[in-house]
Amino acid sequence: YVTLTGEINPARHTDLIYGLVYDGDSDNLEGESRRHQAYVSGISQTGKATRLTYGHQYEDRFDRQSRTGDYKEHTRNTSRAGVHHQYGPKNHVRVTFLYEFDSYENPDPDAYTRYEPAGYVSYWFSPGYGMDANLSYEDRDFDDTFDYTRTLSGDIRFIKTVSKTFDTFVKYRHSYSETQDLTHHTFHPSVGFDWQVTEDSGISLGVGALFHDWSNHDNDSVDPFLDIDAYKIFSFSPRTQLSLTGISGYAASGDQASSLGFTTYYQAGAQLSHLLFKQVTSNLSAALRRDEYQETASDREDTRMILGASLAWQPLKWLYVNVGYSFVDFTTTDAFREDYTDNRLFLKIDLVPETPVTMSADPSRQALEDQLFNWER
Repeated sequence: YVTLTGEINPARHTDLIYGLVYDGDSDNLEGESRRHQAYVSGISQTGKATRLTYGHQYEDRFDRQSRTGDYKEHTRNTSRAGVHHQYGPKNHVRVTFLYEFDSYENPDPDAYTRYEPAGYVSYWFSPGYGMDANLSYEDRDFDDTFDYTRTLSGDIRFIKTVSKTFDTFVKYRHSYSETQDLTHHTFHPSVGFDWQVTEDSGISLGVGALFHDWSNHDNDSVDPFLDIDAYKIFSFSPRTQLSLTGISGYAASGDQASSLGFTTYYQAGAQLSHLLFKQVTSNLSAALRRDEYQETASDREDTRMILGASLAWQPLKWLYVNVGYSFVDFTTTDAFREDYTDNRLFLKIDLVPETPVTMSADPSRQALEDQLFNWER
C-alpha cells in the first residue's frame, strides 16, 4: 500500500492538493484485490467571504462487492464543485454539485451514473437563536438495467445557543425517493444538541423517529432513530491518546451497494495510539458497522467487526511506514451471501510534503475513519 500526496499553490489565493494511491493485497478467499486511485482537489478564495471548491477522483478497483460478495473489476470517476459564501458572523450559504459514474468490466446491476446538486443555508436571527437548512436532489441511473432512483431530501433546524460551545435544536427532515417500482416518503422529526468540545471535535446527538410511507404499504413503519455524529480525542499524556468516532444515518441508496435500496447504518470506532520512541508509534484499533437494507426481500442486515494493530515509523519528515495486522468478521442475514472472516498483514508507505497539508480540521477525522472502516479497499 503506497500513497503520494502533495500541495501546490498555483496562485495567491488558490491551494491544490493532489494524490496517488496504489493498493494491492492478497485475500484469503479469492486471491488478489487492488485499488489504483488518483485525485486532485482545490480551494480558491475569490473574495473576502467567498471561496470555490472543486476536485476530481479516479479509482480503478478489483474488490469484493457488498451486494453479492463477488470480486469484480470496476472504475469510478467522481467530480465535485461548490461555492461557499459567508454573509454574517455565523451566516453561511453553500451550493455544491457532484457528478459520478461507476462502470464495470462486464455488465453489472450495480453500475450507475448519478448527479447530485445540493444547497445549505444558515441564518441567525439574534446571537442566541438561529436556523439552518439543507436541500439536495439525487438522480441515479443503473446503466445495465432499467432501474433508477430519484431522491429529493431536505431538513430544517431551529437552534438555541446555551453557551459558546453548546446548542440545542429542533429538527425536521423529509425525503422522497422514487424508483421504477415504488415511491417512499421518510418523515423524521427529532430534538437534540450540538456540543463543540474543541475546535476539531464535538458531539451532535438527535433523538427522534423515522416514519416510513411506501407506495405498496408493505414496509410502512415507525422506528426510533438515534442520529449521532461524534468525534473526540482524549490525550492521557503527551505520548498517549485515544480517538473515538461514531456516526449514524440513512440514505435511499449507497455507493457500495447501489441496487440494495434504502439503507440505515450505524458505525463506531476507536484507536489507541502510544508514542514508543521519538519516531515510532503503536496503534490498536476496533470498529463496528451495521447496515440495514429495508428494501430487500429479507430485510437484509450486515454487521462488520474490524480489529487492528500496527506500528508506524517516520524515518524522514516526508516518509511514513506503517506495518500491521487487521481482522474482519462479516455476518449477514442474506441467504445469498456468506459470512466470512478475513486476516491480513499489511505494509503501508506514505510520501507526504515536509509541510503537512492542513487546509481544514476534517482530514484528521477522515484519515482515522478511512483506517478504521475501509476494511475492503
